[in-house]
Amino acid sequence: ASLLMLSGNRDQLQTAINDLQSVVSRMPDNPVLRFNLGRAHLAKGNVQQARIQFEEAIKLRQDYLLPRIALAQILQQNGEFGRVVQMSGEILAYDPSNLQAKLLRTRALIGMGETKQARQELSDMKQSNPDVWEAKLQLAALDMNEKNYRAAEDTFRKMYTETGDPRALMGLTETYTTQAHYDQAMQVLQDEVKKHPE
Repeated sequence: ASLLMLSGNRDQLQTAINDLQSVVSRMPDNPVLRFNLGRAHLAKGNVQQARIQFEEAIKLRQDYLLPRIALAQILQQNGEFGRVVQMSGEILAYDPSNLQAKLLRTRALIGMGETKQARQELSDMKQSNPDVWEAKLQLAALDMNEKNYRAAEDTFRKMYTETGDPRALMGLTETYTTQAHYDQAMQVLQDEVKKHPE
């Protein structure tokens, strides 16, 4: 079932779900099986079913962090930022250095408008883990939202030059379009299409 999940083929995903459901029905108290069944549902786009399985996995084993992270990501996409802050706090209680939880927390704080708190936590994270690109991306996005366009532009450009991360490229073009510098945004994108026509 785990191998079928990696394929991404819709029919194979359904086979994986059926296989995992069969095993879960025989071993309903296994949190790892519940988590994997949730992953299979999520891969197929059954978000509500995935959420149910992740919640069951958490009930079965409180310190099993993977379903907590997966559930927090679903909550984040639904805009349930208060719950994400709560859940990331629970993850960090078990594992204080968990970067995924810290980044989920800062994204949720930004979503709640708690930008000062988010900036402080991101700055702390960047200082202790300078290679965490996601923290830099979030800080640059904060700069853009707070109209500190020069800082946002510099960070996005540097990140894209160093890593080729498409999120940094999109951040750079958004920084230009937010300022109504459409020609610059178009030029950046056209240059990239020339370099990477695929």
